[in-house]
Amino acid sequence: MSGPNQWRILVVDDEPDIHETYALLLGCSEITEDGLRGLQLLSDENAGEPEQSDFLMDHAYNGEDGFRMVQEAIEAEAPYAVILLDMRMSNGWDGMKAAEIINTVDSAVRIIFVSAYMDHSLNELRERMSGDFQYLEKPVDQDLLRETVISEAQKWDLL
Repeated sequence: MSGPNQWRILVVDDEPDIHETYALLLGCSEITEDGLRGLQLLSDENAGEPEQSDFLMDHAYNGEDGFRMVQEAIEAEAPYAVILLDMRMSNGWDGMKAAEIINTVDSAVRIIFVSAYMDHSLNELRERMSGDFQYLEKPVDQDLLRETVISEAQKWDLL
């Protein structure tokens, strides 16, 4: 099990720029010049320097690959604490389907939906996810994203 500031995070999004943005905001890697396009995720007022952390971040570009990676992490006894999951992806499963299937093999993982499009109502998400998820809308405030990830990872530690 990971300790504080060493949580494993899985990003499931079909946009590579979003992966780079999350890595930058959570201090997981340096961002490339091309990756700056991903900063469109943020509000202009919040484009400051992120704090550094020891998050360990993996990347999947569709829901099916995300599910496979969750299974592999469990088998390796190195489960993910948090999944940042896009709701609408162009190939494979949408975020809702991915979350439901992921929960069948890992009910402890903390899921944060981060999406610009609301394909499901919050009531439907609560019903299908048993009320156990977070939802952030793009563009997302970088401090809110970071604090939500930390809070959910701390909840995961308690499980």
